[in-house]
Amino acid sequence: MRALHYRLSSGLSVRVIPDTSVYHDGHPIISYSYSVFMDGKSKLPSVASPHAPGIPHDFITHPDYMGFIAFEEPGKLFMYAGYGERHLTAEESEELIEFLSHIRDNPNLWRSSTGEF
Repeated sequence: MRALHYRLSSGLSVRVIPDTSVYHDGHPIISYSYSVFMDGKSKLPSVASPHAPGIPHDFITHPDYMGFIAFEEPGKLFMYAGYGERHLTAEESEELIEFLSHIRDNPNLWRSSTGEF
């Protein structure tokens, strides 16, 4: 799955990479965790998808890495864990979780060719 680009209401632009994917007929249909990066000019680390559970070391050491969001039980139980120098605020993480929940709940949006929202 490709990175999603999203601008938070605070003005911060982020790139979100789905980490753990479930596939059906060769197409990604759901992801349970998402790595969050500031949308800077630096190249994102490459990841073979799907990869083993856990946060890849290349992510943690990336200068734009801000942590990850995990959905343990969609719509009920989720968390944001901040890493790196810049973390999302509580409001920013809540907004991003709402955005990802909207994407997850609307399969027609999965076909976005640009990954920009």
